Amino acid sequence: MMTPQAWEEQSRYNKVRADCELANSVKLREAMLLVIDQTYTDLKAQREVTDFAMRRRLHEILKKGAELYNQKEKILEESCKIEKEIQEMEDALQDKTKKIQLAETRLEQRTYRYGVELTRDDAQYGLSQELLQLRASSQALRRKIDDLKKGLNILVGFLQEVEQEIENKNEAKTIEQMAIDTRGRVVAAAQTLLTKTDRNIALSATVTVPEDFGKRRNGEIGRICANN
Repeated sequence: MMTPQAWEEQSRYNKVRADCELANSVKLREAMLLVIDQTYTDLKAQREVTDFAMRRRLHEILKKGAELYNQKEKILEESCKIEKEIQEMEDALQDKTKKIQLAETRLEQRTYRYGVELTRDDAQYGLSQELLQLRASSQALRRKIDDLKKGLNILVGFLQEVEQEIENKNEAKTIEQMAIDTRGRVVAAAQTLLTKTDRNIALSATVTVPEDFGKRRNGEIGRICANN
């Protein structure tokens, strides 16, 4: 049977042990809070880095899209100039063709005049020389038109590539903007649901610290904690 003195000693020992466990619990909680705060700080810093990278990427996409659009406008302008030049040369070629036909008709009529022997006079040589010049000029126009059409086809192909690239940039811009908006909503919701203060209250709500706990630096608590 336990005497009152033994019961008092056992009760004092149990209280000291409880205070020691409470001290250890408080230390553990403080360590947990420190880890949580450090993790929260690291996550916040990483989130800011990620947000900045995403905003910078969106800016680069918009910048590249503007450059592609300007390039497209220049290609369209150059294509219009070439088409106009081709049309003018085709009109000139048509005029040359009519002149060639006229020169050929005149030369044939003069060469085979009725009742006159085949002759070669200055007028005959002049018409022949004029016809040669017209044909040479016509061939040069045809070559120039062919070259312009080839250049125009290259521009059209390049224009299609630029338009496809613009479409890709627009899709990338939409996806990037959606990602930024989604991240913003998620972060706002997380901050609304659980703030740093809420986390601390939730962790410490069930732990009661004795009023004189801070004054008990030595004595039986230190002895018991050291032994355990």
